[in-house]
Amino acid sequence: MREVWHRFAARRRNLLGLGLALLLALLAVFADFLASDRPIVLWRAGTLYLIPNLVDYRSLRGFTARDLSRRFRDRSHSRRAPGTRWAPTTPAATRSRA
Repeated sequence: MREVWHRFAARRRNLLGLGLALLLALLAVFADFLASDRPIVLWRAGTLYLIPNLVDYRSLRGFTARDLSRRFRDRSHSRRAPGTRWAPTTPAATRSRA
């Protein structure tokens, strides 16, 4: 096994390809976390919600990305809400029908 690894690692191109494959695999594992319709950290009504895109907080069940974009538009913030309306982890009750 060591001999195979040494022969594989002897070429830089192989290590670059392995690194790229690992990066893409990590991106695929965390894709739902990164591309959710809810922010990663949310401060709403005096409460801090950590990773509301993974945890289904009861008080956020009616909260959508549309609410977030409306809030930023009203206050003239330069940040924008995520472009997707829902992700696979969004509870069915909060998905908007388009």
